[in-house]
Amino acid sequence: MMTSFSGLFKALTIVALSLLTAASPGPPAGTEAAASSSVKVAAEQTAAAGPCFVDATTLCLNGGRFKVQVAWSVPDQGTSGVGTGVPLTGDTGEFWFFSSNNIELVIKVVDGTAFNGRFWVFYGALSNVEYTITVTDTVTGAVKTFFNPFNSLASVADTSAFGGAPAPTPTSPGPTPTPTPTPTPSASTTRIVNVGAGGATRFTDTVTGTSSTSIRVGDTVQWNFLTSSYHSTTSGSCTGVADYYNDGGCTPDGKWDSGQLVSPATYSKRFTTAGSFRYYCTVHGAMMIGTVDVNP
Repeated sequence: MMTSFSGLFKALTIVALSLLTAASPGPPAGTEAAASSSVKVAAEQTAAAGPCFVDATTLCLNGGRFKVQVAWSVPDQGTSGVGTGVPLTGDTGEFWFFSSNNIELVIKVVDGTAFNGRFWVFYGALSNVEYTITVTDTVTGAVKTFFNPFNSLASVADTSAFGGAPAPTPTSPGPTPTPTPTPTPSASTTRIVNVGAGGATRFTDTVTGTSSTSIRVGDTVQWNFLTSSYHSTTSGSCTGVADYYNDGGCTPDGKWDSGQLVSPATYSKRFTTAGSFRYYCTVHGAMMIGTVDVNP
């Protein structure tokens, strides 16, 4: 990383982004502001529409409609890579490039259609490396990129980034449809839970943003270990409150145990029976617990 900032700067960036949204009832038509003229916003392009799937390098924001990915490089060092995404809320997430303890970007996608018929993209930069943010509207297939050149430190508020969903095409009335058999259940899905996101002792479900995960029978939970500090996902319950590592009277129940892992390890478990399953980290005990609720 070329320029590092403390956690205070990260917090101030998030507050600044929020103020950009809340400062007025709505922006003037066609408003698009950037903190630096060096930022290049590419014209809207088109890709195949399709659902957004969360993984270690992809954020799915604003109800999962917008897929966000980041590629970075440091030209004078000959290094490059992709950012690791960490969801913060349903609309907001962050990316780190070099270390999970060092956040480089905070980004959010806001539904501003009530004001100007557009979805808005805001991001705050905590780095001056070269990077390209790619945002894809999975409903319409529209794609927009934001390029930050090397040695530039800038934040952007694009209040005309994406149009609202197109109106459905009217169809003429047709004959009464023939009843069809009840469809079989859809294929199982995989839910991502980040372990130690942002260096914290917590499990974070990428959909709920909490330590609670709700799935259906047949679905899989994949825990992504994001830090160099050891953690585990171990089924069982804790009877107390932890004030220190491995505290809180935690007892495994034998349903699963990842063992103690570090980044970039992952651990997956497929749930075949309904119920509520508690788990914890064997390093941190009751300081770091989670729940998987499996519905029929």
